[in-house]
Amino acid sequence: MIRLILLRHGETDWNKDARLQGTQPTALNETGIAQVQSACVALERQFGGSMAAIVTSPLLRAIQSAEICKEHFCMPFVVLEDLRERSFGALEGKCKADIRRDFAIDDVEQIMTNAFGIEPQSDVLLRLQRAMDVLRRRFAGQTVLAITHGSVIRLAGNLYNVGGGIIPNGSYIELVVE
Repeated sequence: MIRLILLRHGETDWNKDARLQGTQPTALNETGIAQVQSACVALERQFGGSMAAIVTSPLLRAIQSAEICKEHFCMPFVVLEDLRERSFGALEGKCKADIRRDFAIDDVEQIMTNAFGIEPQSDVLLRLQRAMDVLRRRFAGQTVLAITHGSVIRLAGNLYNVGGGIIPNGSYIELVVE
């Protein structure tokens, strides 16, 4: 069993513009930096010095968020490839309103197949479960901070019955992974 804190990266300009990021290398904006700094303060209040490790997605916005956490907690981070965001294929870079208008898609999160070159949700779940297995084996009985993305956190929350959809940038959920 591990306690896993899933922190969504801070805001980017693409988040602000409601543009689908997927695997694109988008950087934190000033708001995003402040969100992660605030999250670190809240995490420290809630968990104190009990974190054993920081792991992060390899995508730029997550790495930048992990750098802020590294400085705050004086702890290095490890990149875990399986925590990367879902690929949204040809829809990456498009505004959600344009996707709705041009393709009649209200919520790309609900696309389960590889339409538009989107990574199938079943593939995302497989790599998420693989990441959970690695973390559970490596950090049994400990608390781990994982910086990742909205879709990944939504799926993890659903797997462990802590639903609620896509959480805001700079927010986190806590899971107990058996």
